[in-house]
This record gives sequence, structure tokens and C-alpha cells, in this order.
Amino acid sequence: MKKIGIITLYNNTNNYGGALQAFALSYYLRTIGEECKQISYMQNAITLMNAREKRNRLRKILQPKEVYAYICKKVKREIYIYLTKERRKYFEVFLNDIPHTEVFDRRNIVETNKYFDIFIAGSDQIWNFDWYDPSFFLDFVEKGKLKFSYAASFGRQIFSQEQEDIIKSKLSTFKYISLREKGNVNNVSRILNRDVSFVVDPTLLLTRKQWDDVLPGKKYEQGYVFCYFLGDDIEIRKTAIEFSKKTNMKIITIPHPDSLLISDLLFKAEKKYNASPLDFVELIKNASFVFTDSFHCCAFSCLYEKEIFAFPRKGKKGMENRIKSLFELFDISERFFENKVNFDNFILLNKKIKYDATKYYEVREFSKKYLDMCIESGRE
Repeated sequence: MKKIGIITLYNNTNNYGGALQAFALSYYLRTIGEECKQISYMQNAITLMNAREKRNRLRKILQPKEVYAYICKKVKREIYIYLTKERRKYFEVFLNDIPHTEVFDRRNIVETNKYFDIFIAGSDQIWNFDWYDPSFFLDFVEKGKLKFSYAASFGRQIFSQEQEDIIKSKLSTFKYISLREKGNVNNVSRILNRDVSFVVDPTLLLTRKQWDDVLPGKKYEQGYVFCYFLGDDIEIRKTAIEFSKKTNMKIITIPHPDSLLISDLLFKAEKKYNASPLDFVELIKNASFVFTDSFHCCAFSCLYEKEIFAFPRKGKKGMENRIKSLFELFDISERFFENKVNFDNFILLNKKIKYDATKYYEVREFSKKYLDMCIESGRE
């Protein structure tokens, strides 16, 4: 049997979506009889800046206000480490239960060729140029071995010429390429002058029942609004509070998984600092309503057909395209709100979502066939 190595943002992650998608792809591949492991890779991000940009950045960080900001950031980081010490233990247990390798880094990642015959890049934002690392483009894989991507993401749709050149260079050796965002398929296909496929995120490869089977079965008080925001946006949280008052429901939230945000500190909600990855799913499953700017929170909300209000993420222009792409699969595009929602409009307040998952089922079946095709080609 061919052995499969998967590289994604798995190693030492505190991100709920990152951990759950890594689990989901490994879980799915094992259900169809494949032997696979996550490659536990210590990321080595490279900043793509020219000499002038580097000089300007150096001048900026030496400014007194920047030094002060850095010190504040370090202090907030230490506070957050204290608040989430139990969470990190839960993440460690969850990640360790996923079959994985020893930890590799850029210096020795080539050694994984001794253990794997097929390499998969993805899912998640492994190709986001804000943390560019050529290992996520599988440039360490020996010639002749199969490499393909599954639901990889760039986190954006506009690329510089330098970034387009990297895409063309690094992905030219992939036998198959699939992306998580439909809006990028034509763009990347143009750059590479070849077919690129659109597939579902790994979390959506699993059925609702498959997720239910692995959930701990915790019961939460009924009738609450679940909020999960990654942007430091006070206004969006005020919107959730306004809604909770009108519906007479309490708010439960998981604060940002990796940062201490001012908007989280000011947010009047029941805060679950130490929720595990599966607690995250269960909180969505049992919620009456969901407010979020997170792709994976949206994904699980769609899977469980929740009443959802999704918003752009502050400071991350362009990242909303992945949510829009997801919502098209469930025919709920109207539940993504570009602007503030006014709940004085009681039609919106009481309007129930009519999910139509026809497109989702079609793309999920295509995604499974895509994986079968890719893996089968590696046996030839």
C-alpha cells in the first residue's frame, strides 16, 4: 500500500479550523482504506520584501510608538498564555490523536521522502503569501513521486507579479491541483495554463453523523447565540449583543485562538477560553444562532444548518471570498453581510434560513472522486 504524507498548518497549531481540517482529511482517507500521516512541520515563513521595503520596515519598527506597541503585544501575549493554558493541553491531546510524523523543519523536511510515496498539500491557507514557506509547495519531494493539492488556499485573489511567478514555478510539478475557494480557480488556472479543480474543505468531506460520532456529546444550555470572531472588531460584537437582547438569549463566545484582543475583553459574553477543538464544533451544533467572521465556523454552521450571520473580517480584505464561495454551495449567500445589520428590521430578525445543499452534495462527491483519482494515479 502506498503511504501518504499530508502537509498543512498542523504542527503546534492553536487554530480551531486548522486543527479540525487536518483531522478531517486524515480521518476521511483512513475511512477509504488509505494509510496516511500528517507531516508535523515547523514552519519557516519567508517575508517577500525587496530591499527598500525592508529598510522602511526597519525604520518603522525603531520608532518609539512601535517599540511601545511591541512591548504591549508581548504583555498581552503573556496574559493570553495564562488564560488559555488548559486550551493548549486540549489542543495537544487532539493533535496527538491524529496520525503524524516526528517534527521536521526546512533543514530536514526532505527526509520525509523515505517514509511517503504520495504527498498532499492542504488544506487551509498553506499558500498564503503572508507566511510564504516553499515547503508547503512540496518543493522537497523527490522527482517521480506523486504530489497534488487538496483544497489549498491562498487567502486572497489578487497576486503581485512576484507571487504569480512563484505560483507558476512551484506548482508546475504538481500532477493535480485543487483549491478551496471557487473564486481562485480561474485565476490560478490562468497563471498555470492548466486545469484547476474546486473542492470542499476537508471538514465538509465528513457527514454530520461522522462528526457526531467523534464529538464528546457535551450538552450546553439551550437557547444561546454562539459568537466566534477572529477580527478585532468591536462593532460586529455590538451587533451580536443587540441581537441577543432582542431575542433574550445569552452569548457564548470563544475568544481569538491566538491573541488577546481588546474587542474580546470588552465583549459582554460568556467566554470559553479553554474550549477544545471538538468543543468548538459542539458549541456550534447546539447553538440557536451563530455570528462569525470565520470560515470554519461558517463551514460547521452550514453542516448543522444553523441560523447564521456572517461578516467580513476587519483588517483582512479579500478573505471573505472563501465564505462567499462556501455559502454558494448551500444557497445562503444572503447570510453574508457586508455592512452592519439593523435588527430593528423584524423581518430579518425572524427570517429562517432555507438551506439547499444540492450544490454542496455535488461538489462533495466530486471532491471524493478527485481524491480517488489522485491517489489511484500514484499507484500506477
